[in-house]
Amino acid sequence: MKSSSIFLPAYGRSYQFVDAAQPGDICALLIPDYTEAVKLKLRLKALQARFGGQIATPLHLTCQRFRAEAEDLEKLKPSLVRLVSATPAIKLEAKSIEPFYSTFHEQELLKCRIDSSAELQDFVEKLSAELKEMGIVPHFPWVSELVTLLEDIQVSRLQLEEMGEPLFTAQRLVLTQIKAPGRYKALFSVSLSPLLEPSLKS
Repeated sequence: MKSSSIFLPAYGRSYQFVDAAQPGDICALLIPDYTEAVKLKLRLKALQARFGGQIATPLHLTCQRFRAEAEDLEKLKPSLVRLVSATPAIKLEAKSIEPFYSTFHEQELLKCRIDSSAELQDFVEKLSAELKEMGIVPHFPWVSELVTLLEDIQVSRLQLEEMGEPLFTAQRLVLTQIKAPGRYKALFSVSLSPLLEPSLKS
């Protein structure tokens, strides 16, 4: 898996890129629970009216991507259950929205950039460590900050709009395998530990 970086003056920072996803890749997704996902889709109707396209389903953050043989994936599952079950649900905060061209899907997407919290970074680092322990190479050398909101949108110029609001709370880790652009096979799912209210935390 190759990666490279580029500095974008308009954003005032460098970004690191990896090779585009391919059929056979396994994606580790962090998703909200069903009730929150329904409410989020209602919020996205306003963006859909502006940009067109379709609301992404399921709404998720791809926190890691990798390739693994079926037997290696089976050996990995108990470690993932232990990790995820001990990880409190992770709140994702929206920072901005921006168009993103997907070479794999060959279309423009509307992405939401999130704040990379300490909780998210800690989880992704532990997940990547579990993969490496099994001899599996993680594709992302960084913590992904982009959530796809809309697919196949219409844009005429680069736009970035600042935001500052909750996006969703990641309640479940789901592994899916890419079969083709827009086609995925669910492989594994496990819930994160319930998010404790501040008054209940020790």
